[in-house]
Amino acid sequence: MALGLAARGGEVVALGPLGPWRHVLRSAKITAVEFALPGEERKLTHAVHEYEPQVIHAFGADAAHLVLPLTMLVGAGGVATLGHADLTRLNPAQFRTASTIFVPCTHLQEQVSRRLPNLPVVPTGYLLPPASDVPTARNRFLAEELGIDDDAPVVLLADHFRGGETNVALLLIEAAPRIAERVPGVQIVIAGNGLRLSELESRALEVNDRLGRRAVLLPGHRDDLPQLLAFATVAVGSGRFAMEAIGAGVATVAAGAAGMVGTFTADTMQVAQFSCAGTHGHLDAVESRLLGAEVIGLFAYADHRQRFAQEGQAALLGQAERVHRAEQISMYYGRTAPSGAITRTPQHLTCILPADLRELLFTLPAVYGLHAQFPLAHFTYLAPPPHLRLLAAFGLAGLQPRPQSPRDWPGLLLGLWRERADVSLAFGSDFLAGFLAGCTLAPHRLGFTEGGANLFLSDHLHAREPVSPARARALTQPLGAGAGALPPLTLPDDVREAINLTLLQVGIESHEPLILLAPQAEEGRSLPDAAWIALLKELIAARPERVAVLDPGGLALPDDVVPVVSGADTLLLAALLARAALVIAPDNGALHLADVLGTPAIGLYGPTSPEQCRLAASKMTVLCHAELPCHPCPEATCADEKCLRALTPVEVIAAVDAVLPVTILRV
Repeated sequence: MALGLAARGGEVVALGPLGPWRHVLRSAKITAVEFALPGEERKLTHAVHEYEPQVIHAFGADAAHLVLPLTMLVGAGGVATLGHADLTRLNPAQFRTASTIFVPCTHLQEQVSRRLPNLPVVPTGYLLPPASDVPTARNRFLAEELGIDDDAPVVLLADHFRGGETNVALLLIEAAPRIAERVPGVQIVIAGNGLRLSELESRALEVNDRLGRRAVLLPGHRDDLPQLLAFATVAVGSGRFAMEAIGAGVATVAAGAAGMVGTFTADTMQVAQFSCAGTHGHLDAVESRLLGAEVIGLFAYADHRQRFAQEGQAALLGQAERVHRAEQISMYYGRTAPSGAITRTPQHLTCILPADLRELLFTLPAVYGLHAQFPLAHFTYLAPPPHLRLLAAFGLAGLQPRPQSPRDWPGLLLGLWRERADVSLAFGSDFLAGFLAGCTLAPHRLGFTEGGANLFLSDHLHAREPVSPARARALTQPLGAGAGALPPLTLPDDVREAINLTLLQVGIESHEPLILLAPQAEEGRSLPDAAWIALLKELIAARPERVAVLDPGGLALPDDVVPVVSGADTLLLAALLARAALVIAPDNGALHLADVLGTPAIGLYGPTSPEQCRLAASKMTVLCHAELPCHPCPEATCADEKCLRALTPVEVIAAVDAVLPVTILRV
């Protein structure tokens, strides 16, 4: 990976236990700092501060847990590559500063996505180790050191023998006499160490005594596998060693603790890919007889052995060639680590807030998380005028109206340029949000917008999930910010009095309990009109409270139902929702604002997910038919709307009775 990025012109620093790779890295002019992990974490922290990286890539969960939190200290983007063994060690709290997780296969992508639902997980395939120049002629001195006879056919296996992987080596030793009958003079070299190495040594002594020569060699741990592969006629093994052997052009029998794939060919490669070499798929058990037959077959048919080696090398290098993978991952670095160039704490942040009330409320936890992360920074908020008084009631300072007409632009731009922001964040998904972020002239302009607005952003994230609090936090996570808690919303007395007068004008006294329905929502998220009318009739018949409908639009309301117009100011809407005894609404801004205010609310969820599309401290009652196979719906609109039509008035009335017991009689 490091060699591939360096080949593309990137400046790469490799930190940690490098082992034999330190020589290769240093020869490629890559800074390689070797130290033990865990154990020398302080040295790692000093190294990260010294080099001030733009992106930190951690390999394995243990390294990710240690390294990723350091991205907050240097303002770097954090990414990680995880394997199957890391599944049991995933701590979501340690990955909150990560922007992307790379995995080798789609199965692991599904597993990791369940544990880290707010992060993009990208399958990249197995990354090959750097291809070495394997000499064609055998090293005479190395042959004498290992005890390899001149011109002897060699079977090579390398692994770390501490668990089930040892069984393959034991079975290969058991098959040695059978192989020696068909391949005279064959020698089996098994490199590696581990707790079970003594078992291999005792079994090898028995086989060597039976054959009367050194047929099985155990040289222990070796750092020179490329040179050992120059001796090998056939390789046996799995994992990284198998890939090294195939990449070096050696015919390989793929067998490991998970089972046996067989001779590596185009057909067996598909089996290995499908099961990820047996990690999450069934493979045939390794048997001594079958393993020996595969090895004997490769020796018996030299033409096939050479063809398999060449085809395997071409297929594997073509699929996972390191420069190509480095280019792919480098693209994700730029796409998903927008804070990679931020190497100091920002002093002035400008946030362009969305116009939609629902999206605005989902943005607030991320905004307060930024406040907690940078308590001394100066914040400027560009918000639509209808939301200014509501945001001020939330305690936000530095509010400025987003421009509504051409004459508003000169003063706004002059103010933005006078107080140049270090970072601007476009939380809104519209073109104007991205354009305003560009107008700040901040060196780092982050946003979700797609299309032409990307031209005004220094870094943009693709919207991989629907509008939600997690989506908003994805924009602030690279800055090291988590989710902040929303403060209590205090409504001024004059605003409450204005709402009481408005309700009095439509015949609702200040002492009368009120059930408020807010049916307006984006297309595909609200009940059909007929369902709302049926629900209103059931409420009138079953409940003693007054019933009102917020912004009814074209709904033909029953006689006892009062229409209420919300107006443009969302602070007045908040006062109206606070006045209600109960709010019933689909997944819209009114529902979530009532939830923030503490007003009892019933959310009628259709295609969206209640777990994803509501605030963290939500106390609303949710009605949702999540058992449908198509839920949550990935489409913006649905012609069938099964999830919405499945919500019946009877269910809603039962929920109303549970939330608001009938203890109040209408006066």
